[in-house]
Amino acid sequence: MSQTYKGHNNLRPPRPPPPEDRYLTDAKKFMHLYYDTLDNKRDKIVHLYGSACRLIFDGNTYVGGNDINKFWQNQFPLRSIHTIRNQDYKNQGDSILILMISGEVLLNTICRTFSQVLVCQREDKKWKIMSDNYRLLD
Repeated sequence: MSQTYKGHNNLRPPRPPPPEDRYLTDAKKFMHLYYDTLDNKRDKIVHLYGSACRLIFDGNTYVGGNDINKFWQNQFPLRSIHTIRNQDYKNQGDSILILMISGEVLLNTICRTFSQVLVCQREDKKWKIMSDNYRLLD
């Protein structure tokens, strides 16, 4: 059944946009926190990883917070600036959040394309990275 409204040419008023999915909100917040920390506060990056975590960077595996922290601190170029071009997410209930990201990263003075998949799980009511797969593409 159609409703008419005076002064609107007999058209329905536009519907407000639906509320944003809370997992989308979580995904956006976590991605912003992650790349800000990686680019600007790298000494804190280990706090975003969970207790049983692993990083695969261009095929090399680092297991546990200590190994991952050593990689980011000592092997990844000191200066990095990430630009996100594409992002997507998938949640599984309230406990798993999968983030898929791609874009460019400026490593010192060289710009590279990258892709990354983060599998996050809730620990102590916070999202923590359990699996991080980062690949430089060119």
